[in-house]
Amino acid sequence: VVNKVSPDTAAFDAGLMYRDVIVGAGKDEITSFSTLQQAVNKHAAGDEIEIRFLRGGQLLKAKVRLRRLKEN
Repeated sequence: VVNKVSPDTAAFDAGLMYRDVIVGAGKDEITSFSTLQQAVNKHAAGDEIEIRFLRGGQLLKAKVRLRRLKEN
């Protein structure tokens, strides 16, 4: 479940919203935050992957261009 979407992030650019439920990333099924991390870590910054998510019971898809995390 998406708990927060910060501006200037790949999730924000893809249109993900608070309380969306991510169920797939690329070819992987997502069942936890850990499986999401594993799916994303298979790719490099700049790669584009499809994210599948539930919003209001409806399955939606979005293309996400991965970025490097900014350091604080």
